[in-house]
Amino acid sequence: MADSAAIALPRVDIVIPALDEEQTIADCVRAIKQQDYPANLVSLYVVIDARTSDRTAAVAQASGATVIECATSGTAAVRTRGVQQGSAELVGFLDAHCIVTPGWLKSMVQPFADESIGGCQGPLDVTYESKLVERFAQCSAFAGDQRLRDHTVNGLFSPYPWLLGGNCIFRRRALQAAGAFRNCSSEDTDCSWSVFLLGYQFAYVPAARALHHDRASIWDYLKKHYRHGVGAAQLAYSYGFGGKRPEKEKSTSFEALLLDLLYQAGSFAERGRQRCGKITLPKRSPRPVEDRFRPRSLWSTEIELQISPYAVHWSSGDDQTVVVHLQCATRLVLDGVGNLIFRQLANGSDRMSTCQAIEARYQTATASVQSDVDCFIEELWRENLLLMHKNGVLAEPEKSAQSNS
Repeated sequence: MADSAAIALPRVDIVIPALDEEQTIADCVRAIKQQDYPANLVSLYVVIDARTSDRTAAVAQASGATVIECATSGTAAVRTRGVQQGSAELVGFLDAHCIVTPGWLKSMVQPFADESIGGCQGPLDVTYESKLVERFAQCSAFAGDQRLRDHTVNGLFSPYPWLLGGNCIFRRRALQAAGAFRNCSSEDTDCSWSVFLLGYQFAYVPAARALHHDRASIWDYLKKHYRHGVGAAQLAYSYGFGGKRPEKEKSTSFEALLLDLLYQAGSFAERGRQRCGKITLPKRSPRPVEDRFRPRSLWSTEIELQISPYAVHWSSGDDQTVVVHLQCATRLVLDGVGNLIFRQLANGSDRMSTCQAIEARYQTATASVQSDVDCFIEELWRENLLLMHKNGVLAEPEKSAQSNS
């Protein structure tokens, strides 16, 4: 039984970028070595940043990791070097100062049974050496599981969802199709968006916890927020933010105001460099989602529906779906019945089963449900979020009288 269970599990390469991490790298490696997962299915690579000046490499090697020296520096280059070492179906990324729980890996691989999943992320429990840094961190995206989730995989405060590079796993073929990591100050966001825009979905795995030891000084922490602003401007230039960008959380505390000021300063400086022609990330033209993620579904005897290949969507919690049209700059946040209908569409359901799902959920009369569903489908079609084939012919929405005048 143990052998058959091991065969069913995927192979995983785990990449740990390391820059002067001799204090924590042994514990990080040991936690991975002690996972309840077949050792022959896991390859562990500690990739040493060229700027490293301590004994990180020696300690990691003594702990049982394969150590790779990277001739260049920067998290994007180091992670890319690690990805190139292996060939496993899945590629995990951990920070060198993150210690995972015993069931971490088995929990993280479970979402990948669904072929639409391109990556997943686990929560972080953060401990700080500096009490001052900890005070500032309460204003960050790391302050609690739900806040971290809303800032990343739920996509509530960014144009698209993304995965935190310190505790995540990607499908290798998704990374390869997306081009992996580029030279960006927010390289994990950039990589995540590139994967997501292929049509993949992201998952959040509450059981896959990691303890993050933050040893940053207050100066290092403040500089990091400046770099976040730089990265935001780089991403804005490259992606163009298809649709209206969500508003950031607002706070009036001194710490929050200072962090926001540094973020805005980094963004302003990067936009100035861009105006001078110093472009880090080239513009990314919208391209259609991979065909396998947009199959046609038989809605009725005469109509087939298909989510537009230029529309991306994701679940924002259990009760919301966000849909963005990459060309039309349309962004919809669907909840209630609209959320349920769109999720049924994404699963290939037909009109009858969609109506039945609504009736069961909301105890609504059949005639009313059918009429509301038909109106909602037409609205999505007119917003170019759905393609409609009638008797095999693609139907185009009619232009309104106002647009014709």
